[in-house]
Amino acid sequence: MEAADCLTSCEWKRLTPDLVRRIAESPTLHPNEVSTGLRLVDRDTAAALRDQYSVIRLGQKQTDPSEPHRAQQPWPAPAFVAHWGRPEPWRALTLPQRRRLLCLAASSGHAGSLDAALAHAGCALKSDVLSAAAAAGSLAACERLLGEGDFREASMAVEAAGQGGHMQVLQLLLKRADRGARAALYAVAVRGACAGGQGHVLAWMQDTHGFRPKARHALLAAESGQAAILEALLPQVEPEFAPAAPQQQQQQPLAADAHRRQESFRLLCAIALGCPLAVLQRHYDRLWSWSSAQQPTAQQQGPGLGAAGAGRGWAERQRDRLLMAAAASSTPDWAQKVDFLRSVWGPEVTAEAAASVGGAHELWHVLFGRADCLARLQHLHAAGVSLQSPVLPQYAAGGGQADALAFLWDEAGVSPAAPGDDCMCGAQCGEPAVLRFLHGRGFRLTALRAEREAQAGASDATLTFLAEVAVDAGAGGAGAPDSELAARGCWSRAFCNAAENGAGLAALAALRARGAAVDLEAVAMGGSEEALGWAAAELETEGGVLQAALSVAQQERVQRSGNTAAVEWLTARRLLRP
Repeated sequence: MEAADCLTSCEWKRLTPDLVRRIAESPTLHPNEVSTGLRLVDRDTAAALRDQYSVIRLGQKQTDPSEPHRAQQPWPAPAFVAHWGRPEPWRALTLPQRRRLLCLAASSGHAGSLDAALAHAGCALKSDVLSAAAAAGSLAACERLLGEGDFREASMAVEAAGQGGHMQVLQLLLKRADRGARAALYAVAVRGACAGGQGHVLAWMQDTHGFRPKARHALLAAESGQAAILEALLPQVEPEFAPAAPQQQQQQPLAADAHRRQESFRLLCAIALGCPLAVLQRHYDRLWSWSSAQQPTAQQQGPGLGAAGAGRGWAERQRDRLLMAAAASSTPDWAQKVDFLRSVWGPEVTAEAAASVGGAHELWHVLFGRADCLARLQHLHAAGVSLQSPVLPQYAAGGGQADALAFLWDEAGVSPAAPGDDCMCGAQCGEPAVLRFLHGRGFRLTALRAEREAQAGASDATLTFLAEVAVDAGAGGAGAPDSELAARGCWSRAFCNAAENGAGLAALAALRARGAAVDLEAVAMGGSEEALGWAAAELETEGGVLQAALSVAQQERVQRSGNTAAVEWLTARRLLRP
């Protein structure tokens, strides 16, 4: 060992475990670099970092299920290939887990990781894999995937490339598309560029493919918080928003003028929803004057602005929707935007708007999807907004917002009531916070609830919790007689839905313990090889006949699911008819 290396090693060994942890927490080090590098320096370092850095994070958290999967960077390429470059670890993964891992490898930009995933993932190539590569701007991965699979539907990938501003990937995808599909894909690329703030993509689309901005593009840029794109587009599309001049109004249909006023208001709401306060302040006076200068009749209001607040004036209805757009905003200054509107309107008008907010259902849905939903409700409540609408607890439950539900019941004056059977209690939110809250408040959770949550794609934690606490009584629904048969049917349908959606083995076993029948087809559609082995063993224990266990129709459904690992597993055991 060189003298300098020895000195460095000796100096490092003098560091206390606390100092080692502080170095690991440095903003210049990614947690993956600590887990795969710093933690391996020596035994003492490994011991100091074991509790915090024992897991390698491969993917970024999705804020919306429709978003492409995105790999963590820096990508731990050697560790990924070493672990996932062999078949054994994949056998315990469900189809959604394997598909996500394949998407992350495609997004990683590392060819060896993609090779390993393609070799062992055991799932058909679908549009989400190409979209992940396109969103990352990985031209090599896109070329590799296009050579491997037949991607008839590339719109998601085109939109992801446009949103990320990845010109080479976008050009490749458009070039490979069928001629008949290109016109539609041009529009998709523009939509992605507007949402992603990619002015150079819009300029290229304008120069090369004749793109001309429309009002909808300004609306999308505003909703997505792309203020620079909005400012660039507005001068080009202003005639679609501004009302006709007084001398022109006699020459144009009244409905056309009313439409422009409605579009002005939609743009104002979009700015409140997606853009910072400064943008809202800059455009408020002009857009509000455009949208409220003349009150259209009910026939002119059109869908989305007419029925929601029948019986109230148009301007008042606009104010309550605008207030909700600010409160549901994606920007951190949402509270300042709410307060800005209150200051512009004054206390009397604000009170009128606040009293009628409950009708803006789609914006409530957005608000209850925010992580700081409780703080927003408290701010609105303090501002005098009515929270008495019976739909609000349903939205809170559906968004997995247990704290918000408790606030509505305990402080906002909403009468506690169990969510209806058609209200999913945050089924896909991971931890079943709302269900735990309801159970703790004494509400009865039934087997029917388990069936409905499973149908909506409940997480493994939700399914396991319901299997632990749900009662069989009332399983047949309102007015149905209690029976063991009805409960077994609910648990069996919960098992089927959960298995098709890719529930893990532990969750399936928990449902089985409540009396669910094992559905081999459902497990084959979304499950792991490990789960298939368990399901086959359960059926054999029951005396089931496993030879050619699936019908032709069932086999076709399994093959359409894209779970090629399951197809191979069943074929190897002669459970598929030739």
